[in-house]
Amino acid sequence: MKKSMLILLAILLATSGFMLSCNEFEGFDGEEFLGASRAAENFTANKTGSKGGWDYEYWKDSGGSGTMTVNDNGTFSGNWSGVNNILMRVGKKFGSTQSHNQIGNISITYSASFTPGNNSYLCVYGWSKDPLVEYYIIESYGSYKPGGSSQKGTWNGYELYETTRTNQPSIEGTKTFKQFWAIRSSKRTSGTIDVTGIFNAWYDKGMSLGKMYEVALCLESWQSTGSGNISSYSLKYGNSTLGGGSSGSTSSNTTTTTNNNTSSSSSSSSSSGNCPGCGKSGSWKWGGNTTSHWADNCACTWNEAHSYSNGTCKCGRTNGSTTTTTTTNTNTNTSTTTSTSSSTVTVQAESMTKAGKYTGNISSPFQGVALYANDDKISTSQNLASGSRTITVRGASNNSSSAQIKVMVGGSQVGTISFSGTSAASKTITFNNSSAGSKTIELVCINDNNTWDVFIDYIEIK
Repeated sequence: MKKSMLILLAILLATSGFMLSCNEFEGFDGEEFLGASRAAENFTANKTGSKGGWDYEYWKDSGGSGTMTVNDNGTFSGNWSGVNNILMRVGKKFGSTQSHNQIGNISITYSASFTPGNNSYLCVYGWSKDPLVEYYIIESYGSYKPGGSSQKGTWNGYELYETTRTNQPSIEGTKTFKQFWAIRSSKRTSGTIDVTGIFNAWYDKGMSLGKMYEVALCLESWQSTGSGNISSYSLKYGNSTLGGGSSGSTSSNTTTTTNNNTSSSSSSSSSSGNCPGCGKSGSWKWGGNTTSHWADNCACTWNEAHSYSNGTCKCGRTNGSTTTTTTTNTNTNTSTTTSTSSSTVTVQAESMTKAGKYTGNISSPFQGVALYANDDKISTSQNLASGSRTITVRGASNNSSSAQIKVMVGGSQVGTISFSGTSAASKTITFNNSSAGSKTIELVCINDNNTWDVFIDYIEIK
């Protein structure tokens, strides 16, 4: 194929008055030469795939026609006519392994043009599993307003709704499932969407998402004719960012790290002392401006922004500072990875270690854990830097009584927390961590008199 391409190119160039020697063709890649023409891809039939680090999907059920064009930088466009139902979307698929709290804050910044017809949406779209939920954050729509009549409330310019789909197509086949809606009171086609803020607003209304399958910007239509063009698009999730470019442009793929305490010199140096990440002693060295390497007796873990490989702890941070590595490639994504000893770590209660006679998982009023009797407890091990630290616990009682827990760090009690009422609330305690290192954090049921139970959703350590 390459040989035929080269012959064709040689003929075309020769007929245009150009003369090239054989040496000028050495190492020439015909596919690379035509790479620019492959930057945008068009789809007219159902297809899923990845492009430039983004995940895309074209789906329609029956009738009519539609075309989707996807660019390397996440921007896309589409047009449709006479299709019963069609969705064109680009975003990030997370694999249904983490809740949105575990992924981190999610937001989308975009600019678009949108001609919706009667029943079409410009929206953030996606699914969760366990429970199976289809969700919409509607930015603009046609003459038909979706969402139904079961309004749950409002949040920051969005109306919140919940509906049920019975025996309908889903990412798990034909199922009955909930739909969550957030619909802008004032339509728009550009701006920044606080996706996590809306997820939390749903949660406060008793609408709980499960493990995240995807978050995507989407054009959807029901039995309408219309078009849309997403001309600029960036998606932030946790410490990562996709996109930031506009249609026809190329954005860069960047991973950024900053070390406030480490020289940016490319030479190596070595020393002895304590690991700033976990406090363990041992010889160490660093090279370039990126990573510190520690001896075998370092006990850092991945949760604390360290990785342990081949008997060597490769630390990605220092105590009280941020460590970053910057590499830039000419590509279409931008991702930022930052680790800091002062960052917030969120741990879902159901993922923590359970102990006690009655401790168990619950699905209402949230996905979490119930402590039913004295000494029922959950625990997690986290690497804590020294100094002032906070632990926030989100939970509730099963009734109007005050349900109580004590918070233990490294075997010592650092505070007590109580929850009154069945609505979820967040309570924070502050304590001084005298020595850096791995510590076991425990939430233990206390003062139970057989009249209440305590429900725990998650904890945040900062």
